[in-house]
Amino acid sequence: MADYKFKAYSQDAADIFSNNPGDLVTWSGENDPAGRVYLTDNQTGASGTGLTSRSTDETATGTFVLGGTTYSGVTYSAEKVWTVRDSISGETFEVARLDVRDGSGSVGKYTLSEQPLVMGRSYEVVDYKSQPSFETGTPFTYADYEGAPHEISGTAGNDVINASYAGDPEGDKVDDGFGAGSSGLGDTIKAGAGDDSVSAGAGDDFVEGGSGRDTVDGGAGDDTIEGDHADEALRWSEAGADEADLTDFTQVTGDMQVAVSFTDTGNNGTLYQVESTDRVFVSPTDPMSDRSSLFLIGDGDAQTSQTRLDFSAADPASGIGDEVQDVIFRINDIDFGADNHRDIVTINAFDALGNPVAVTLSPSSSATVSGNTVTAGDTDSNPSQEIGSLLVQVAGPVSSITIDYANGLAGTQAIWVSDVHFDTINANGEDDVLSGGAGDDSIRGGGGDDVISGGTGADRLHGERGNDTITASQGDVATGGSGDDVFYIEDLAEPGGAPISLYGGEQGETLGDTLYFQGQARWRDVTFDGTPDENGGLNGTAVLADGSTVSFFEMENVVICFAGGTRILTPGGPRPVETLRRGDPVVTADHGVQQIEWIGRRTVAAEGARAPIRIRAGNFGATRDLLVSPQHRMLIDDWRAQMYFGQDEVIVAARHLVDESRVLQESGGEVTYHHIMFRRHEIVYAEGAPSESFHPGRIGLGTLDCAARAEVFDLFPALRSDAGAFGPAIRHSLKRHEGALLRM
Repeated sequence: MADYKFKAYSQDAADIFSNNPGDLVTWSGENDPAGRVYLTDNQTGASGTGLTSRSTDETATGTFVLGGTTYSGVTYSAEKVWTVRDSISGETFEVARLDVRDGSGSVGKYTLSEQPLVMGRSYEVVDYKSQPSFETGTPFTYADYEGAPHEISGTAGNDVINASYAGDPEGDKVDDGFGAGSSGLGDTIKAGAGDDSVSAGAGDDFVEGGSGRDTVDGGAGDDTIEGDHADEALRWSEAGADEADLTDFTQVTGDMQVAVSFTDTGNNGTLYQVESTDRVFVSPTDPMSDRSSLFLIGDGDAQTSQTRLDFSAADPASGIGDEVQDVIFRINDIDFGADNHRDIVTINAFDALGNPVAVTLSPSSSATVSGNTVTAGDTDSNPSQEIGSLLVQVAGPVSSITIDYANGLAGTQAIWVSDVHFDTINANGEDDVLSGGAGDDSIRGGGGDDVISGGTGADRLHGERGNDTITASQGDVATGGSGDDVFYIEDLAEPGGAPISLYGGEQGETLGDTLYFQGQARWRDVTFDGTPDENGGLNGTAVLADGSTVSFFEMENVVICFAGGTRILTPGGPRPVETLRRGDPVVTADHGVQQIEWIGRRTVAAEGARAPIRIRAGNFGATRDLLVSPQHRMLIDDWRAQMYFGQDEVIVAARHLVDESRVLQESGGEVTYHHIMFRRHEIVYAEGAPSESFHPGRIGLGTLDCAARAEVFDLFPALRSDAGAFGPAIRHSLKRHEGALLRM
């Protein structure tokens, strides 16, 4: 005796499938099965491994749910079974007519399929059995069942989506056993708008947080988690009726709108039509429909037409950007007809500034690719065949795409363009908390200042836009993307010592990216490769205490503090920084005498990115040589601030002032850096030079060890959940290229 869960289509299979082997039938039923089958097979041995007809003493029982109605104590049987072949994938499987009965008679007849059926797709009948049994062959086999799509949708509000969530319109639930995979626990969760909390549970899940400040825990399994992304599509079938002629139009796809324009580039009798009945080729892994395409036709030589797609936010105030990413579509029937046509297609993509964006072209036939142009080989095809299909992918971000169509001969030609799928980009972004849990996960933060952790397993972590905080462990590959990102190394006691790779990224930085080992490595185990790049980023490797290797790239690796021996101005005169204590008064530029709220210190190897910066006496107000950390920001209050930046005063990192004469970096030995923090960010006087106090933002907190960070959190509890709670920097902070102007 064994228990099973299946999804059943509400249509009667006998109304759709032919009993004649060799016939080609089209599935006209639903894509997402509406029925839920809770089945107990009471038979033993081989008879208990599949569903057969009632005439063979099938005794399966259970509960059937359809349309909100629950039928308890029903019996199940398969009175008819078809062996069919998928015309797209070529796979062969069984489809059963599911007979459901209760004590009062027949509940109904439905469709149970070992593999998901796709609406509009054709299936060849290979075999048919009435009253199937294991003796006559063709039973419906439980072990061969693969779950149909199982998507749990959130609302526009603040949802808590977990195993108890009951808000999905179709009644799907997390880990209800009707999901993908042999366990039935693979869920697709789209939380939608709002500040959502998602717990995906077991199985290989796909979770899309959507807009809002979401918290996502993938749980066990190999999960894919996306923070601010939303998948949308330009659907040709929604542009008009089948075979309707098209002119320029704009389609709202959700958060985006796509303006479609057509241009006759030759005198070739062009035609632009909707095609929603003829089937076009799509692979089983493609998101596109095989019954929705743009039909392009021409009659003549050389250039025929251009189809242009321009993306923009449907609501400019929504925070959604005017560019998209991860674009995917197909162009079908790129082929050759002797003395008639040779299809030539060129696809170009551009960003918001009009710069070209890389396009990936993957033809399925003998077509040749030269740059962004695909030319048909010597093969004839039709739009439903893979042989003439071209897969087009654009990682983006992309603002517009053009499809130029031409003929290498002089006759009649035609191609079919599939729906165009893409991910939106949340320009403002929201601050998501994304956790992979166990398994080999893929996590993408999108916009906003996200907190990302992979958990155990070999994870792929992408911060993307914003100032992200990423925690990586053995086997992980993490990429910060744009912004000032902070990376933490975490020891989760995973066996094997798999390497870790971290990429900071150099776009959109102010303070740069920080890598914090959290005590997992000694400084003598860290090796820097060469000199910093033009943005100050460093590459290198580190060997952790457990023997794992960390390879890091484009990390500024900064510390914000004064070096030991530096004298700080107090009401009683200058005092060495190492003699100051919490509560001691210090003179500040903006708020007079202020008490120290916290003071910390740290000794590091004076090498590479941590080697101190020496400011010679007589420069920037220093009355004697001043030694500070590379990222410690000095105040500039002379004519250059106003002339170059329109500010009376600015602050700039000491490392950006290095000119090897007045300001230079010194390596060798060890150096002790001291942090002085007040109730707010302040300007203090070190050796007479105005410079900043410690600012406990995300970068600053990332440079502290665990004990020091805990002390700061005790004094400022709000920083535990919001690294921005301390407030902004006291002056406008210059970037690297701006600081270079001060060296002139």
